[in-house]
Amino acid sequence: MATAGFAGLLVAVLKSGGVKGMITSIIQTALSL
Repeated sequence: MATAGFAGLLVAVLKSGGVKGMITSIIQTALSL
């Protein structure tokens, strides 16, 4: 589940390509933990 979440975050960051995407990915990673 963590791996799938990480993959999703990576895709989200690549699509956004911005700080907002990084912040969102960090928040989602924290929630998944």
